[in-house]
Amino acid sequence: MEFSFVNISLIDIGVLSLNIIGLWWLKNQVVRYKTLSEKLDTRCNTLQQKHDTLQQAQEDLQQEFSAFQSAADHRYNTLQEEYNGLQEKHDTLKTDNDIIRTGLEDITERLANRS
Repeated sequence: MEFSFVNISLIDIGVLSLNIIGLWWLKNQVVRYKTLSEKLDTRCNTLQQKHDTLQQAQEDLQQEFSAFQSAADHRYNTLQEEYNGLQEKHDTLKTDNDIIRTGLEDITERLANRS
């Protein structure tokens, strides 16, 4: 039997039509899923970029906080040393004041006794 277009039956045409429709539907599904996949990739990349940006901002803030904390600790230690120095001077002045007051009271008492 030789092939010719005349020998193609209606059933063959129907099967061929169904195959063409099936291929067309499958092509549309592939295009649809490809479009959805691209949208999802774009959305995922956007979220990843936001995540990376926020993570970098967090690292920057942590570095700033560490620098601030270090400066605050240094300033606190400096102020503590200054306070301790002033406290020592205060104690020394108080002692000197007590010595002077005692000396003055002695002198005042001697002068009062002479009179």
